[in-house]
Amino acid sequence: MTQENWSFTNAVIELRGAWRGDVHDPGRAFEGVVTESSLPEVGPGERLEVRYQTATSRAPGAAEHGVYVMNLREGRVTWPLMSFTCHDTAGPGAQGNDDTAEADWRAVPLPPEEADR
Repeated sequence: MTQENWSFTNAVIELRGAWRGDVHDPGRAFEGVVTESSLPEVGPGERLEVRYQTATSRAPGAAEHGVYVMNLREGRVTWPLMSFTCHDTAGPGAQGNDDTAEADWRAVPLPPEEADR
């Protein structure tokens, strides 16, 4: 499957999971399971991983930028994300709490034309 096969109009993927690894570890990753998706190609129960990628292998400074990238199906399909936020306002992972505790998160993929820029 390629990005072109997706319908990105209001695309949202809800998932349950947590971050694994130290905050400053370049290998840190979010691991979760899809609970709901507006995309027919991504269904509940699918496992995914999200990583924050920068041009360097270290944590970015204030003037540097990176992107959250979602890997689906054991890394065979990768999409940059427009946003990746915690929506579990009462539990762990919310509003600065421990993001290594399981919580509800929302991923919004970039449309293909934006991802290619």
